[in-house]
Formats: sequence, structure tokens, C-alpha cells
Amino acid sequence: MTLLTRAPHSNRRSLFIAICIFLLLDFAILGINLQITEEVEADALAINIAGRQRMLSQQLTKTSLQLHQADSLHQTTYRQEFIEVYRLFSDTLFAFKTGGQVTDTRDKLVPFIAFEDTEVLSILQTTEQALSDLKPMAERFIQGDNSPETVAALKSSLEANNRAVLTLMNQLTTRIEDMSGEKTSRLRLAQFFTFLLALFNFAHIIRLFRKSSQHSGQLIKRLSELLDNTSSCLLIIDDDGQVCMANALCREAFGYSQQDLTTLKRNAIFYPSEDGWFGRRQNGTRFAIELHEKEFNLDNRLLYLTTVIDISHHRDRERELADLANHDALTGLVNRRVFYDRLELEVAHTDRNGRSLALFFIDLNGFKPINDTFGHEAGDTLLITIANRLKNNLRMTDTIARYGGDEFVIIVPAIRGPHESDRMIQCLQKVIEEPIDIGGQTVSISASIGITLYPEQCSCAEQLLATADAAMYEAKQAGQSYRYATSSAINSVQLSSQSSDQGLVTTD
Repeated sequence: MTLLTRAPHSNRRSLFIAICIFLLLDFAILGINLQITEEVEADALAINIAGRQRMLSQQLTKTSLQLHQADSLHQTTYRQEFIEVYRLFSDTLFAFKTGGQVTDTRDKLVPFIAFEDTEVLSILQTTEQALSDLKPMAERFIQGDNSPETVAALKSSLEANNRAVLTLMNQLTTRIEDMSGEKTSRLRLAQFFTFLLALFNFAHIIRLFRKSSQHSGQLIKRLSELLDNTSSCLLIIDDDGQVCMANALCREAFGYSQQDLTTLKRNAIFYPSEDGWFGRRQNGTRFAIELHEKEFNLDNRLLYLTTVIDISHHRDRERELADLANHDALTGLVNRRVFYDRLELEVAHTDRNGRSLALFFIDLNGFKPINDTFGHEAGDTLLITIANRLKNNLRMTDTIARYGGDEFVIIVPAIRGPHESDRMIQCLQKVIEEPIDIGGQTVSISASIGITLYPEQCSCAEQLLATADAAMYEAKQAGQSYRYATSSAINSVQLSSQSSDQGLVTTD
């Protein structure tokens, strides 16, 4: 006669109900894990797309400036680039409110879920209000109105709202990151309480088993079957830390047989660290885990029911999410937000140590024709190659970021004057101009570089970046490979900054 058939009828029914509840809780935990994975992937896409909006907003301003300054030969190229960037920016902004499909950073259509968060919707509404004057002018331009007045109006509107739109897109990215963290925390909390319920329920199952049997051998057999049929990693450990039993999933996770595992102590298979608990497999590798323990008595013996949850996958996804929020998806370089933070930090360090700091603003020449001739994939390959070359020829203390479509910025702290920056520029120009093989075709490009020194030429980080940008444009217009910031560029940036500040005070 088996353990269950010898048990009283009411006991068998209670045991059956408890097992069903345990299995339901087990599947609920599995569903929460899947939900966490889906939420992390969706948020990673949203953060990536929001980060691209920042880049697109700046590219619109740059293209409008190029349109305004371009001759008739390049007017068509810059017009097409403006139309493509404007439509991608507008369609993506609309998708944040309505969902549907959106073009990702690899030019593929992917499903996108609309945001219902009031703060996100408020940011989107403010962005639309900031660009309300731009929309009718852009539509006229797209429909064929290429008059100098329309182009000048586009440029003026984008320059007037450039900083506001960039700030709004940064706020959008930050809010989506915060929402992602909040959702993950809620799901983790639900997961934790579900595990607690499962543990209490499992302890109740064990008590029912003990009540319905007088033979420990039959109890262990039934308990082992129950453990092996769960989708959680479970162990039973005695008061001395000796492993008494492990289910099939646990044996698979740690790489031990049942016989080998029951010869080990608790501290041989998992241990604490500053980053939480880690499990140690038979081959010596480790993986991040969560531990939940519930004590119970069996035949006057104190035992611990231990649940081991492998969270290494979630931690990897969280690291990927953080990486996406701080790095350019194509080149792997830091993005604008991290670049601005480091620029402020390096300026502060320069003020303390009394040294100089240089900022290089690099714009690739000839990228657009290569991108149009060989396709976007070839253009991506070229950008990745140039980014790796630049990164490999910088010092460990330097910071390089992708600033726009074909623009890069480099922070060079503790530089010993123009003679050292001249050597660095010549080295960077050399590696940029080296031929690149793209699909069997060899192509070459050059670059225009603007350089600004701090504190010799600028008084703050914001002016440092704007002045280097202006110097780059002067070098490009003069046909030079690089140029240091001139007094006219510095005065122009300072006057523009003062005008913006005065306008802000008047508005207030």
C-alpha cells in the first residue's frame, strides 16, 4: 500500500490541493520571469530609439545649416538628407504616442508599443509645441518649395529650438529608463512574494507528507518525485549545512549527480559576495543566484528547503540595458549624454590641476557619397572602422564619442599645448585617410577637425563644444584639414550664449 493510499481521505485531498497550488505558483514564477525578459527587451528598444531622437534633432539643425550655406551643386544632396531625417524624426515621435511600427537603428521595421505614461506624453506634447512653427515650413519644403526664404526659415526655427528639443529628448530617455527600472522592480517584488508563497506552500506539502506517512523511505521517494517535477532549483539541507537532496533541475544547474551533490556542504556550491549570492558549478564556473530558505522539521530533524534562482540572465540583460543607454548602438562609443557628463568632469579636473584641456570636433568629408553609392550597410561599416581606428590611437585618459551621423568628438585632458595637439591631429588624420575595404571596393575619406583649448579659449564646457564645432566649419569652408578656434568663432559663440541667456530671462 503506497503512502497516499494509506493516508486518510481528507489528508489526501489536502495534499492534492496543496500540490496543485504549488504547481500554479511555480508556473506563475516562470511567467513573471518571461515578463521581465520581455519588458527589458522592449525598454531596451525604446531607450535606443529615444537616444537616436537626440541625434536626429541635432542632425536636422546641421542639415538646415548646410542647406543654407550649400551651393546649387550640393543643394539636392542636403535636401534629400533633410527630408529623410525629418520624416524619421517625426514618424518616431508619433510612434511614441500611437505605437505601431518604427524604423530601428538598423533601418528595420520593428513593432513598437505606445507609451501611456503622463510624463512621457507631456514631454512629447512639449516637443510638438516646440516644433509647431517648423512643421508647416518643413512640409512646404518637402513639397518642393526650395526658396532661400523657406530654407532660412527652417534654419532659424531649428536653431531657436535646438537646445530645447535636445533637452526634451534627454528627458524622454531618462524617463523611459526610470520607467524600466520601476517596472522591473515591481515584477521582482511580485516574483519575490510568489516565491515566498511557494515556499510556505511547499512547507505545508512537506507537513502533509509527514502526517500521512510513518515510513521516511516512502516519504523521501514521493518528495523526490515532487521536487523533480518542479521548474525551480530546489535543495534540502540539514542543520549542519550538508546537502541531503536536490531535484533534477538543481543537479543540472550545478553539474553534479545526486550522489556527488549529497557529499557536499552548503558553502561548496554557493557563497556570498559584495554583488550578492553566486553559485559554483562542478567545473568551477560561477553564476548569479537568489536564495530563499524555509526551515521545517522532519522526524525531529531540522531541515532547510532552499530555492536557488538563476538570475544571471536578468543581470546580463540589465547590463545590456545600461550599455544601450550610455553607448552608441552602431560604434559602441559613448553617446552624447555620457560625453557631456565627462566633459563637465574633465573641465572641473582641469580647473583643479591647472593644466589645459583640448576638444577635437571631427566631421568626415565624403561620407555621404559613399553611403549613397554603396548603401547604408557600407556606410555603417565605414563608421565602425573609423571609430575603432580613432579609439585605438588615443590615450587611456581620452574620451571619444559619436556626436552625430558622421561626426565624432574627442576630449583630450592634461594636454601640453598646441604642439602636442598638432601631433595628435596629424596621427588621427593619417588613420582616417587610410583606405578602407568595403565589399571588395577600396574607399578613402578625409576629415575636417576643429580644435578648442580650455581654459585658454573658452570659459565653460558648453562654449568649448560650440567653439570647436565652429572651428571645424571654418576649416571645412577653407579646405583645411584642421583649424584651432579663431577669435571670431569664440566671440560668435559667446555672443550667441549671451543672447540665449537674455532671451531666457525675458521669457521668464
